Amino acid sequence: VQVSASPLWNDDGSFAGSMGICVDITERKRYEESLSALNIYSRKLNSAKSMGEIYELTLDAAEEVLGFEFADILIVKGKMLCLATTRGSSRISSLKLPLDGGKGITVRAARTGKPVFVPDVSKEKAYVEGGLETRSELAVPIKIGHRVLGVLNVESRKLDAFDEKDQELLETLASHAATAISNLDRAESLETYAREIRESQKKFERLFLNNPEAAVYTDSNFHILDINPRFAKLFGYSLEEVRGKHINSVVVPKD
Repeated sequence: VQVSASPLWNDDGSFAGSMGICVDITERKRYEESLSALNIYSRKLNSAKSMGEIYELTLDAAEEVLGFEFADILIVKGKMLCLATTRGSSRISSLKLPLDGGKGITVRAARTGKPVFVPDVSKEKAYVEGGLETRSELAVPIKIGHRVLGVLNVESRKLDAFDEKDQELLETLASHAATAISNLDRAESLETYAREIRESQKKFERLFLNNPEAAVYTDSNFHILDINPRFAKLFGYSLEEVRGKHINSVVVPKD
């Protein structure tokens, strides 16, 4: 409870009493605590080593921090929105919805890039039955900038079960998940690039060492960095003797 009080004075300046205002801030405190807990989960998400780990951590946060019993993550794959993982009671194990179709509250969130709250799914033509006695649904996009990566979706067996705070918290969690997915994609791309570079270097090394002709590897100023076995045999130098020397001084020495 937040309390504020002010004194009341008589005309003669004597104390007459006080007036106080008490405000119930339970929900505000719960909201602040949820934000703090989501911040902890964001650090865990950014340490995840796989998409599966990101999905599980996101649903853990939805359940344990935000209190959503039924939650799904759907990911954009080409022109389809595909169910990646789900949390709650028995549901369909796979789901693919066309992004240009009219079915799916989650599709609407993915297509518009905006949250979609349906207080009563029985009045929503786009609702797709998922094996629950769902009465209300809230879907928020998982996005980086304007690019939608997927949708974080929660459902309830109660009508009008979600409010503005629920939406804000779910959007915060979706934002953390999007950052983690983007960072993992970037890390995987860098690892792929590094692997290609290593493979290219190994290929160059094999070609260099196995070349039947004398070959020398120099820097931009033609100072020797490496020689192949044929070069060593033909010119009679070991790598230790010529490393750092100008190529001309070795191939055509002054004497």
